[in-house]
Amino acid sequence: MAPHGTAIDRSRPHIDRKNIPGAAHPLWRPCASIDNQPPPLDNARVTAPANPTRRPKPLRPSLRFEREAWAGGAYWVAGVDEVGCGPLAGPVAAAVVALPPDRRFRWYSRVRDSKMLSETARDELAPKIRDSVPFAIGWASHTEIDRIGILPARRLCMLRAFEQLGVKPDAIISDALKLPLPNVRAVIHGDALSVAVGAASIVAKVARDALMTELCSRYPGYGFCQHKGYATPMHKLQLQRRGPCEIHRRSYAPVAESWAANLASAAPS
Repeated sequence: MAPHGTAIDRSRPHIDRKNIPGAAHPLWRPCASIDNQPPPLDNARVTAPANPTRRPKPLRPSLRFEREAWAGGAYWVAGVDEVGCGPLAGPVAAAVVALPPDRRFRWYSRVRDSKMLSETARDELAPKIRDSVPFAIGWASHTEIDRIGILPARRLCMLRAFEQLGVKPDAIISDALKLPLPNVRAVIHGDALSVAVGAASIVAKVARDALMTELCSRYPGYGFCQHKGYATPMHKLQLQRRGPCEIHRRSYAPVAESWAANLASAAPS
């Protein structure tokens, strides 16, 4: 399979459904409503920590939702997730990762919600994911976020990712967001519960971080290399001192306030 999600064969190998457990009784539920409380994971249960002051361990994603889709007759099961909703600057990015039923990769056991992984772990995992399964990335710019709002922009970048995907998914697992696509299952905390969605969150996070690092040299003084556009104290301080730059989201309150203050100070007395 070609790396970087390009030139991927769209054909789907024949699956003998008789040999897939549960195929006679499909379990996949492309839901009209979001799965609010997914059942416990196959390999981990969330319990109250013995020490109340100790943070519980992050959930370990499983293939539960993917197996249900495969058992229902799907071949390519795609997980999709977006990153960059909260930052004050830069685009929002989404990645889609498609998993087949007849392959298992060692990186499956290392996948977590990207927010739970260190930058080093994400940078190590992302190329392994990209080199082994079909994937694609979609973007929605800061101007699009300002024009249509963050929720439509999230959907937009997800749909753009699917347009770039080299295979046609038979089932889709989304991180809590309903999409105008067939066979979509929206799962709250999907990036923490599904291997496909967790892998997508890692690919998207690494791609967006790389872009913000590149933009750091184009728009110096804001520290985009460090905070990637998020509303850290350092970023807010530089925003107050310098005012917003071209890639800041003017529909976000801290940016709008800085923009107004900047205009007020520049106005003749």
